[in-house]
Amino acid sequence: MPRIALTLGPVFFHWPADRLADFYRQVADQAAVDRVHVGEVVCGKRMPFSDSIWPEVIERLERGGKEVVLSTLAAPATVRERRAVNDWCSEGRLVEINDVTAIPARSGQAFVIGPFVNVYNESTARFFAARGARTICPRSNFRWMPSAALPATVPT
Repeated sequence: MPRIALTLGPVFFHWPADRLADFYRQVADQAAVDRVHVGEVVCGKRMPFSDSIWPEVIERLERGGKEVVLSTLAAPATVRERRAVNDWCSEGRLVEINDVTAIPARSGQAFVIGPFVNVYNESTARFFAARGARTICPRSNFRWMPSAALPATVPT
């Protein structure tokens, strides 16, 4: 039986940068997770408070054996926010896309569909898979397609 990988999603809380960095240090050193999503997802106005810590956080997580996924804003509204999303998308790491406008910035590279992108059916899953989606994270409060149907929608 294949091993199930465990993923820790991005922090949605508006923690001070030092608390956020300390949290990810603990995750790097102690958490039994395979993949960790980092980045501001909720509000672009909070980005200046945490942007400076991400290089150190990413390096520490990778040193701890974690795969790092860069999470994008759910609703980039300003030029600065859209530029930040494009910068994450051009980093070369796996990116969690939370707004479909980021898909062209991946230029055919693999990405993850985050919970803020609506995927209601198999056709939508196939659409994203054809453009590079490696995984799709449905909203937790949404009754999705039958689990038996999902493997048939996404090519291996």
